[in-house]
Amino acid sequence: MRRPPAWLLVAFVLAARCGTSDAQRPDGSTPDVLPDTSDAASDAALDLEAGRLDADTTPPDLAAESVADTPVDPGSPDLDAAPDPSLSCLTLPKLDVAFDLLPGEPLTQIHAALGFDGEAVWIAYNVPDPLSSDFDVRLARLWCDGTYAKAPVRAHVGALGNDIDPDLAIGPSSVLIVWATDTGGDPNMVLHARGYTLDGKPTAADAVRLEPAVDGVATPASAWLPKVAALPDGTFAVVGAWADPSATRFQVFLALLDAKGALLPPRDAAAPGLVRLDPEPAIDQTYPDVIARDDGTIVVAWTRSVSDTEYGVRTVQVAPDGTIGAVQAVAEGVTDGAALGIGAGQGATPWLAWYRADGANAIVDLARVGDPPGSAASFGEGWAFDHSPILAPTAWGGAILWYRVRNGMWNDVLLQGFDGSGAGAVPEGQAVLVNPVEGDVDHATPAVYGPALTHIRDRVFLAAWSEGDNPDFTVVGRFVKLP
Repeated sequence: MRRPPAWLLVAFVLAARCGTSDAQRPDGSTPDVLPDTSDAASDAALDLEAGRLDADTTPPDLAAESVADTPVDPGSPDLDAAPDPSLSCLTLPKLDVAFDLLPGEPLTQIHAALGFDGEAVWIAYNVPDPLSSDFDVRLARLWCDGTYAKAPVRAHVGALGNDIDPDLAIGPSSVLIVWATDTGGDPNMVLHARGYTLDGKPTAADAVRLEPAVDGVATPASAWLPKVAALPDGTFAVVGAWADPSATRFQVFLALLDAKGALLPPRDAAAPGLVRLDPEPAIDQTYPDVIARDDGTIVVAWTRSVSDTEYGVRTVQVAPDGTIGAVQAVAEGVTDGAALGIGAGQGATPWLAWYRADGANAIVDLARVGDPPGSAASFGEGWAFDHSPILAPTAWGGAILWYRVRNGMWNDVLLQGFDGSGAGAVPEGQAVLVNPVEGDVDHATPAVYGPALTHIRDRVFLAAWSEGDNPDFTVVGRFVKLP
């Protein structure tokens, strides 16, 4: 997810920034934490955003559930009977209807990530582990009528920890999910990956731990905030932030993984290892994102934290031969939330979105990767606080989804198309409110759990977010057809 505005998080534990609060820098310090201004009524929320649930907040119906690396029955009598895709992802019977994306799954459902494989939607997400106070990462495949094409499975079945903040990417023949695990030990945060074939079979017996190494030499250190992109050759590019022993602050890294999640050598090296993209030992580099061009060029963006209140956005491109290009400073000042996206097809344009704050207001910007500063198109309203953008580009442009503060930590979800056929992005029409109040149902979403978005076909997109009374959050989706 993209980083929410810090001042919105006072009702939740903020050091987590989406469940990973206690990752330690190389010097032993932790990222900035806002003062706890909550009262006793929000203590459960603090525990929740720290990534753990106390026993008395765990939903009681989970106590006897045992989850293994087998489908979790969500209450459907015929999970594996694949309906005709023409009845769902072609006809879209749930178009413009808010619905639960994970029927039968336990609450709390958070940190959803989406991808579309041309026939059905893959979703990775967090729910509580029924046998502990930790969270599980699970993976499911959904038809567009809301039924399961493949029932949910738990991604991590071996030595367990608090598994949080998953991301996924769909390659030519496989799906890879990545996530962070709070081990409670040293290193306290580690990354895991697990691959699946496109028909849902795991490519390895269990998740693979990403063991940091440089030039083939093991370099144990904490790592968090993983993102993944599929490469044309069937491998995957993963980025994250790690406690590089040569630095005093978190540094962004790039790693190549195979379809099973195993670490590969960098493109210009013989031994497996991480790639340091832009070493700045005394500057925090966090919240990275990654995409891949059709020729295999890897594009990475991240937030550069000059101070606790001043951020800048950076991008860099890594060529197929491993050459690291020049780092581009995209935005400076109170800017954050860098999110990348790229459409399908030869020569597709990579796009970058972020938000910039001006006092109590903020607006979302969008530009092509590589365009000069000042050339971005703006989305949102100058009177509002618009933040946490994500992208789903297409051949014609694409869509951008973001949050708008409604009240305190609660947010509206807005979707707007853009035309990318010209020199830059051109906003199309008006933004669509994806989560309106419908009768007695208020679809407002908390800022700490970012939205998800994927392109289905033509001008149809699937948006997803978490909503509900804390801690009973449900992942809700809506297919939206842009005008």
